[in-house]
Amino acid sequence: MSSIIILKNMENYSPEQTISHFVKAAERANMYCFYITTKLYKDGYFYSAEGTLSEVDEITFKHIEDEDNIRYFTFNINRAREDLYDSFTWLTDDKNRLVLFCC
Repeated sequence: MSSIIILKNMENYSPEQTISHFVKAAERANMYCFYITTKLYKDGYFYSAEGTLSEVDEITFKHIEDEDNIRYFTFNINRAREDLYDSFTWLTDDKNRLVLFCC
């Protein structure tokens, strides 16, 4: 399994908007975006979300016996957290970036 980390400017970052961007990107790529589950804190603030992008629709994906024969990946979207601010500064000179998601 491969992984990817995408860095995004923290300025005006919205995890909810990022989910919307995933859905739109999937549509443009003729893929399906599903299994999006969102976790919230007790106070209602966004904590994280995860989902799947696949070349087959959700019903087909759930009933396929051999997932190795289809192209898909799962993704995680996280809120900006203080403890992540310096975690990936070695990747960029811009300290105003945050880890957006890992796949």
